[in-house]
Amino acid sequence: RKNTRIADNEVILGVTGTNDGVDTVIYRFAETPDGKLVAWDGGDSIKGFTLGEDRLQFGNRSKEADDVDSIADFLSKLNIDYRVMLDFEYKNNGGDIFDVSNYNVKSIDLMFSDAVLLPGGKLAGSVLTIELKDPVDWAVFRRDWIEDGVQTFDDIFHLNTFTFKNAGQSSVSKLLGLSFEADTSRSVAIGSDGDDTITIADGTGDWVIQGNNGDDTMTLSNGAEEVVYTVNDDHDASSLTTTDGSDTINDFSLGTDSLRFVDTNGAVPTLDGLMSRMTSVAVSYDGGSSSYTGVKFAIDSSNTLTVNFDAAHSVEQLKTAFGITSAGNTDLNAAFTSGNAVPSAAGDIVLNSQGLDYVDDLFGDEISVSDTIPTELL
Repeated sequence: RKNTRIADNEVILGVTGTNDGVDTVIYRFAETPDGKLVAWDGGDSIKGFTLGEDRLQFGNRSKEADDVDSIADFLSKLNIDYRVMLDFEYKNNGGDIFDVSNYNVKSIDLMFSDAVLLPGGKLAGSVLTIELKDPVDWAVFRRDWIEDGVQTFDDIFHLNTFTFKNAGQSSVSKLLGLSFEADTSRSVAIGSDGDDTITIADGTGDWVIQGNNGDDTMTLSNGAEEVVYTVNDDHDASSLTTTDGSDTINDFSLGTDSLRFVDTNGAVPTLDGLMSRMTSVAVSYDGGSSSYTGVKFAIDSSNTLTVNFDAAHSVEQLKTAFGITSAGNTDLNAAFTSGNAVPSAAGDIVLNSQGLDYVDDLFGDEISVSDTIPTELL
């Protein structure tokens, strides 16, 4: 994951020996009061972009009520004359230089409001250039990345100016693997590289929180908080790594707060697939009151994410959340641990593969796996 910052930068992807996986480049923009998009991060150049693998994530730095709220909205508000333009290179095959079939697509330009096309085809102003790792034959590019079987080529693309029309938004999104999240009114709390204690006061609205590096303790409020925890899932590996340390989340309200695992390698398995790569997942059992108080995600042998509920849940409450209708502690525990007895004292019950299936039910829509972080954290 690469972050561009203010100023003109060159980002080179796929350098041999450094990263053979999926790269995500984060680029930030802002919207002016009159609805134009300006390039917050300057005129950047991304080189070595692999179509179908690498991707762009846009971060909106605006705070206006009518902010850009979708990829389609974003693309429609780029430079009114050009928006998204293709750059070509001649194949040197001896063919007619005026025939586009004798060219490869070399790069893609996203042109912000102050970008201009100068005589001779030169670009100036705020332009985000995505140079392809492997230039693509025009006929192949048109077939695989522009034509969608519904709209005609002429509906989507201006061949005379080599730019996409508004109707080509879905093609551009597929082409660049675009992801986008508009800023919201949520507040932000981000930890340092060390151990942090983050406490959200009641009555302060909704928050998005990331502990960052170190072993962090986050105590949530009575709002709707989203906690972000990053992992690295190699495509062919059966385990995870993380740089976010051993974090503890206190006062997590099921059904209100949310937990987002962000896969920094872009593999994005299902939640079940992610948990199967963890060292273990356990529910915390309070022997004194015979209730369950949280969930512990052992990411690897050194790092655990502990989620403590804002209220303990009885066996019956947990069974309802899991959709289990049979009675008794033993039946619930059998779904977790292949019939091992419920601990006689407080302890952690490590879930088996069947038990992992119930964790998604417990958190409902408030737990997810993604390759994108909330824009507010960019």
